[in-house]
Amino acid sequence: MSATILYNNLASKAISITENYSYPTYGTAYIVDGNLSTYYQGDVVTPTSILFNFGSAVYIDHVLAVTNSTTSSTGDILLTAGNTTATSSLSTGLFSNGYGTSYRDFGNYGYQYWKITMVAPTYNNYINEVFLGKKLVITELPSYPVERNIEEDTTELISERGQKWIYLNSNKENWSLNFENINTTTKNNLFNLYKYTKGNKSAFWINFDTENDPFNFEFFNIKDESFVSEEITKNIFNVNMNLEKII
Repeated sequence: MSATILYNNLASKAISITENYSYPTYGTAYIVDGNLSTYYQGDVVTPTSILFNFGSAVYIDHVLAVTNSTTSSTGDILLTAGNTTATSSLSTGLFSNGYGTSYRDFGNYGYQYWKITMVAPTYNNYINEVFLGKKLVITELPSYPVERNIEEDTTELISERGQKWIYLNSNKENWSLNFENINTTTKNNLFNLYKYTKGNKSAFWINFDTENDPFNFEFFNIKDESFVSEEITKNIFNVNMNLEKII
């Protein structure tokens, strides 16, 4: 069993993102903002396409899209790429589960232009988040079960008569991952993930069971000072990481 981690999202580094249609208040900035509640909104009639221009070739081997698509056909969301805006050098459909998550894992290709198209439009195509980049696969997984807790952010109001109201602002689901007896390579990979994303600088995706549940990607932030490593024997480590799930 292995886990797939997606954390260096090249989509957020494109020098330009061009859409064929959008509503003024629902632009493409929302597809890389690390917020699953915001979204880009396309047209209701024509297929929705978003073109990423990176200025020069970038190498990508994994794409993930969270949309409002309710179909599970492989060809309903299409990824194309090339060194011109025609993106005619690569064409592949994304696997979709019918509940909004679509992905494709493929060979390592390098092109300047990458485009995602929702071929079969639904009523107002929405795209919440897009990942374009390279995957990190680890085979040394955290101990099971994963420690989780819910942190509530509330506001308390008290009237002059002493009546009390408590309003829930948001919930945070905190995960504590404990990796035991892992090798140096896995420890370094996890530390690189921490350095890149710490302090909520960049949200990232993890699928803890890629082989058996390929659509089950969870969206996380990681906070500062939340990586603890201990070398228990030569080149063998225990690592603890504390994550905040984005829900």
